[in-house]
Amino acid sequence: MRLATAGRRVRRRRPLCRGTVLRHGLGAGAAAMADLLDHPGGPPDAVFCYNDPLALGAIRTLLTRGVRIPDDVAVVGFDDIEAGRYNTPTLTTISPDKTMIAQLAVNRLFSRLDGRSPGEPGELWAPYSLEIRESTGG
Repeated sequence: MRLATAGRRVRRRRPLCRGTVLRHGLGAGAAAMADLLDHPGGPPDAVFCYNDPLALGAIRTLLTRGVRIPDDVAVVGFDDIEAGRYNTPTLTTISPDKTMIAQLAVNRLFSRLDGRSPGEPGELWAPYSLEIRESTGG
């Protein structure tokens, strides 16, 4: 199990970036995972997808190829969409505080509509949490 390898050196591999990862749906995730699995050097130990649909597509490819999740490959997404909670295996994900994000965006919009300066352009920060589920052994 992955816990047995905790603390070991991580194999560094260059991230696989091809056209398939520039899209963001289930099909793109499935195609990107197929590319990873066909890549020399064997499958990765884990993948982090920048959204949950990509992660769910990746899981689909892993399952159709007989790869055990999370024993062979762990999968993490980002967004905490509802489908991830009902998938088999359930998806470990980063869950952003969507209410806070909406509040920050609306406040900035209202400032602009009221003629007030919304402040300097820049990043807005909102809390997030890691929702550990079956795709990483949770």
